[in-house]
Amino acid sequence: MRKNYDTSKLRKYESSKNRILAAAVKVARDRGLMACTLRQVAREAHVAIPTVHYHFKNIAHLRLTIAKYAVENEMLTLLADTRAITRLGVTIPSELREKIAAYIATA
Repeated sequence: MRKNYDTSKLRKYESSKNRILAAAVKVARDRGLMACTLRQVAREAHVAIPTVHYHFKNIAHLRLTIAKYAVENEMLTLLADTRAITRLGVTIPSELREKIAAYIATA
């Protein structure tokens, strides 16, 4: 028998986590990744510090997540910009470029 799951709790969880991550990225950009603290992130996200701990077990986990987010988003954006790639003298196969553009469009 299939259970009916309440997806509103999952959406609230993801929304809270994404808001915290967005705040953490902003704090890291403003102050630097290693200067980023849980307190600053909580203040920026308008949540309590335990809420940040609920989603990220410690500052190292949060910083790693920020770094992964930055690499994925910034590098994919750069790769999708064919003019920037051409200026660098790098050739990316069109199939890969299309996949990157499709990935960015869905993110």
